[in-house]
Amino acid sequence: MTDIKKGTHFMRGPVKWASILTPNTTFEPTYQATLLSPIQVNKFGEVINNDSDTVFADFENRGFKHSVKEDKETGEKCLYFKRKFMVKKPKKDTDGNNIEDSEGKWIFEEVENTVPELKDKDNNPIDIAVGNGSEVIVMYSEWGTQNQFGDFKGLELKGLQVLNLKEYNEDVGFAAVSVADVEEF
Repeated sequence: MTDIKKGTHFMRGPVKWASILTPNTTFEPTYQATLLSPIQVNKFGEVINNDSDTVFADFENRGFKHSVKEDKETGEKCLYFKRKFMVKKPKKDTDGNNIEDSEGKWIFEEVENTVPELKDKDNNPIDIAVGNGSEVIVMYSEWGTQNQFGDFKGLELKGLQVLNLKEYNEDVGFAAVSVADVEEF
């Protein structure tokens, strides 16, 4: 897949639906982040390409159809980054060698994937829930594979640096109400 850019890349913009340290378990458990109005930056945060339309066009032209999405609330394009919570890796013996079956094929086991990095603007590790609208830099890599079902490409979330945090407000449900307050209705 010659159109996969090797190495680590960076995008900056406002984030939505960030699940960085704890995977989103709505469907298959994944760490994820959705970036609105992405601009391409280098590892120092310096802007390489500040035109979101050309960023989207580049990914679309290279076949990243599952990574360029439409925000359901606003209808605008966004980039979707994810990392699976569970992955298959070759099983190892005590010496660190891959274990093979009787036919010489590697035996795989499902293990927890590494958690993406979450850093503050000064590059210090943080343990927070990142709210929608936070300004971030996403660290990612591109991947691609082919099988009998077609060609698949995606953006693997490696880390997230929070530049300007919007606090995450978890829906806490109903507040406590006294019977006297209810009877007034």
